[in-house]
Amino acid sequence: MPGRKWVFDLWRERLSAAGKKQTRYLATLTIVSLFYFILLSNIGSPRVESFTLPILKIQVAVPALLACGPLAIAMCELAMLGSFKAVNAPILHIKQHLDIHNVPAIAADQAPNFLEIAIHESEDTPIWLRSHLQLLYPVYLTLPLLVAGWCTYEALRLR
Repeated sequence: MPGRKWVFDLWRERLSAAGKKQTRYLATLTIVSLFYFILLSNIGSPRVESFTLPILKIQVAVPALLACGPLAIAMCELAMLGSFKAVNAPILHIKQHLDIHNVPAIAADQAPNFLEIAIHESEDTPIWLRSHLQLLYPVYLTLPLLVAGWCTYEALRLR
């Protein structure tokens, strides 16, 4: 039936595009988090009232920088959460089209991100480890917010 093949190809292309976006969002989240922590560590002294961004040569007030860091990280995480939803829909339709339900979603992913590559599970992976690997994304998305909030609190407390 040519119609079903065409629909399947559309869902597969959508999955590929959503996977690539998810990889970009994850990289952006990582870069923004690292940039914020590096800037925060360079502020150091509680007597510093303003800070010059190294590449842009823009003078920024320290409280403004401290307030914007966690907000920027939260916006990156919001985009990342949206990409999870965008990746889930094509996977469900592909599994329904092929009438397979016990195949892991990673098998259909044509654009794995660096977390999926670093923590690749196979059939030989023990069940206890598979259950812990499901916590990878929640931990990776929660940790930058917690550390950013703590760093902001500490920096403002020292002022």
